[in-house]
Amino acid sequence: MTIRLLGQLKNTKKPLPEATEILPHNNVHFAAVGGSGEPGRHGGPGTPGAVGQDGTDATRDSDATDGAEGGDGGAGGRGSDGGSGGPGGRILIYVDEDQTELLHAVTWDVSGGKGGEPGQHGEPGEGGRGGPGGKAAVWYVLNQGEC
Repeated sequence: MTIRLLGQLKNTKKPLPEATEILPHNNVHFAAVGGSGEPGRHGGPGTPGAVGQDGTDATRDSDATDGAEGGDGGAGGRGSDGGSGGPGGRILIYVDEDQTELLHAVTWDVSGGKGGEPGQHGEPGEGGRGGPGGKAAVWYVLNQGEC
């Protein structure tokens, strides 16, 4: 049996030969499977947290205070979904009426391609640093009685 082929070989850009011979008692499998989808994209990193607020300085009436804690880091960006796989192709088989038994030796696959892998989410941002503490103050009392 001789068959005529139109298409392209898998993983190559070389065209198929125009015709090929299938020896008697051999089976033939035709495949027109869709291509795989593109992988998803990775999410970006989160933004760093805000710096904590400064503490208050000491005064004659109050002590210095600690600075506030830094803000939380931002969430990482979301990874995107993988692309859809390509649709399956089409296979047409023509035989003469007196050779329909040849169809028993043929199998085919026209399934769609595999979807792309999902992207990964980005890393969260670092927490902000704490604010600096307030400055200390020292108060001296002068003895006013000894002038």
